[in-house]
Parts: sequence; structure tokens; C-alpha cells
Amino acid sequence: MNSRHWLLSLLLLATVAQAGAPNKTPYKITLHESARAKQHVVYARVDDHGFGVQYWRNDSATAVGSFAGLVGLGIGSMVDAVKSQIPTSRAKDDAARIASLMDRAAAQAALEDALGKALVALPQFADPVPVKELGADARLDAGSFAEDPVLVVELYATLTGDYRGLQVTAITQSLSRSQADPLYRNRFDYVSDLLPAPHVKTKDEIKSDVEAIQARYRGRKLTKEEDAQQKHELREARAGTTWKIWYDTLLDQWLADNGSPLREALQQGIAGVAPLIAKDLPDVAAAEVRSTQQMRRRLPQSTASDRYTSVMVGGPFAGAIMSEPEGLNATYCQGVAFNDSPTKQQSPKLCP
Repeated sequence: MNSRHWLLSLLLLATVAQAGAPNKTPYKITLHESARAKQHVVYARVDDHGFGVQYWRNDSATAVGSFAGLVGLGIGSMVDAVKSQIPTSRAKDDAARIASLMDRAAAQAALEDALGKALVALPQFADPVPVKELGADARLDAGSFAEDPVLVVELYATLTGDYRGLQVTAITQSLSRSQADPLYRNRFDYVSDLLPAPHVKTKDEIKSDVEAIQARYRGRKLTKEEDAQQKHELREARAGTTWKIWYDTLLDQWLADNGSPLREALQQGIAGVAPLIAKDLPDVAAAEVRSTQQMRRRLPQSTASDRYTSVMVGGPFAGAIMSEPEGLNATYCQGVAFNDSPTKQQSPKLCP
């Protein structure tokens, strides 16, 4: 059964695959009592894989799907059809196209600045907050840091599986040599404002396109080349809006101005996840885990807004927090395609 929640694709993401038996252990680890009065040094790292692409199908299917027959079912059903068609190969190819469009140095500077501003009010941090860059080859164990304890924030950016949003994911944990397990852990996702969904042709529009092609070739004897061209045009017209058209349309918008929309959405996400971390860190209430298939619970809005904050209450990331736009249609992803890391970092496991 497909579990519907935020993504993450989340990533968020964000963010998105099949959920098995309910997971009763929350992903979130509340801040350990021994660390609540200790000041942390912050280490932050923007992943150097560049922008990634979430996907649902873990195969190499290349057949072109069609939206024909979905008239009147609404955007949710259309997106469901899209996600049932995208092959892993498409996600990998597109990840290779967009990876280098990330300005990692600018994103790293923005992340350090956002964390410093968001965490300064908490008693676990000095003023100003000491934020250091986590090296690309740094080991994530307490013994590798000179300070104790440390708060480590790793940040990733991926296109949601329908290509309409960018999901920024921050994996955050507190580490100390006094304890083998993290003193604190949680995941935070911020999904950007969504691109408008591409138009999906109706049955009447498809019929009209077919009739127009037939009329253009009617009334004369066709050459071999004209006959082949007519058949090609009719095949495309009868397919209506294919997944290729959907993804090409949206990817072109992200690629505009040498990827400026991607970088702007990344900056938006960085500014969005830092306050989520600052709000969650002092919350020592046990994360809620429900035994039903419900994956998320929206929190009440404090102000009029077209964004919502949700907490995951099921699945592998129970306790995780997401800021999502109105209209987000996402479920657990099966995976994320990343381009190769220039520093040979392993691809993160952002999906179940």
C-alpha cells in the first residue's frame, strides 16, 4: 500500500515509497537530559552531491505513459499517474543535469548564518553561536570532534518526485563522547513553493488534436514520407500529456537562467529549516507514533499563511518536522538520484 504523507520527498522532500508494518520506534531522539545544560558547538555541511532528484519507481522503464482517461480526477490523480511512470533512469539523467547548478559555497555560508541566528536564543549555545563547517571527509562520531558535545547539521536538496518543488532536508544530531547513541536526533524538511502543474490535456482536447491532424492530411494521396509523418503525429496526439512532457516542462522552468530558480528555492529552504531546528531542539516531549497508516499530522497555524508545519507520526521518520506549501501532493519516495560526489561522499539515504 502506498503511504501518503509529505514526501521528503520530503525529500521532502521532502518529500515517499511503500510503507510496511507500522514502525513503533520514533526517528526523533529528544535531547538527552545530560545535554540540556551544556553548550554545543555547531558543525554544518551542505552535501556536495549537488541537487538530487527523488523518484518512485526503482526500475529502468522507458515507456511513455499517458494521462488519457484522468479527466475530472483532479491534480492529485494526475500526479499519481506521473509518479507511476517516472523511471529511475530519468531521475539519474536529470540529477546529472542539475547537480552542478548548486553554488555550494553560497549555500554553506547561508546555512551557517541561518543556524547562528536561529539557535542563539537557546541555552545550549553561546552568543554568538559557534558554527563551523563540517569537512567533506569528516567522520560522524563524537570522538572525531575536538569539542564536546557538538550539534551536527547535514543539508541536502532534492527535487520532489513530481518536479514541482525543491525539498531541503536537514539531518540534525547532537553527539557526545559520553554516550554511544546521539544525544538528540531529528530530520527537518522544507518544501519550496510549488511550480504550477503543467496542463494535462482532456479527452476533448486530444480528440480535437487528432481530428486536426487527420484533416490536414485528408483529400490527397500521401507520399511514403507524409504517411509516416502523419502516423507519428497521430501517435503523439493520442498520447495526450505524457510523463515526458510533464517532466520536461517543469525541468525547463528549474533550469531557467542557468538554474536560478533552484538556487533561490535552496536559499528559501535553508532559511526555513533553521527555525524548525531551533523550535524542536528544546521540545523534550516524546515523539508521537501512531499505529495507523496516517503518516503526518498538521500543526495548527499561528498566522494566516499558505504554508503548513507537519509532524510525522508514522513511518520510518516519526517525529520529523516538515514545512510544506498548500497543495503538496507527496508520498514516501523510493529513492533519490544524485550525481557523483566530487569528494566521494556516499549518497545519503533520505528515503525508506
